[in-house]
Amino acid sequence: MEKRNKKIITVSFLLTAALALLVTRVLLETAAAAYGPIAKLYNQDLVQHGLPLLVAFVTFCCLQFNKKVVNWADEVVTETYKVVWVSRKDVVAMTIVTCVMVIISSVVLAVFDITSRQVVNLILN
Repeated sequence: MEKRNKKIITVSFLLTAALALLVTRVLLETAAAAYGPIAKLYNQDLVQHGLPLLVAFVTFCCLQFNKKVVNWADEVVTETYKVVWVSRKDVVAMTIVTCVMVIISSVVLAVFDITSRQVVNLILN
């Protein structure tokens, strides 16, 4: 494993742990707002701050020290470097084509909608 890949993998695992911390806090806040017993537990600093940190730490350790996960992440990073990215010119051109097609499609759908509304009104009246 290259040193560059190892740094990217560690940062990715840290970001995953931060996401786990955020999700745990949100879930605890939501559960505390909905259920009285959980609200009493949530008022304690150890539960409010410690539990999300514990979940984040365990998440990071499970990812960082699992050889299979690290090997998989190394393969992902290595394959990502092999991707040939499109040029800025191509991205701009395809974005313009997409916007034009969306406008054309919306006009066609609007015409069909107006026409079908008038036909239904004629039939009902």
